[in-house]
Amino acid sequence: MNEFFNGLEDALLQVGEPRPLAIIELHEDLGSYQRVADATELSKTRVGQLVREARRRGL
Repeated sequence: MNEFFNGLEDALLQVGEPRPLAIIELHEDLGSYQRVADATELSKTRVGQLVREARRRGL
């Protein structure tokens, strides 16, 4: 059963990678959390969370 959940977790992480990767790319292009937040209509706090999560995962 654990193998199933581990596989599911891996699959969900793969599906979720485009958004954090896109946020990282926007941050590199725009240079600040606030500019990314303005462009994406996310909060500045959420942008920061996504950037940190993406970097933690090595994206």
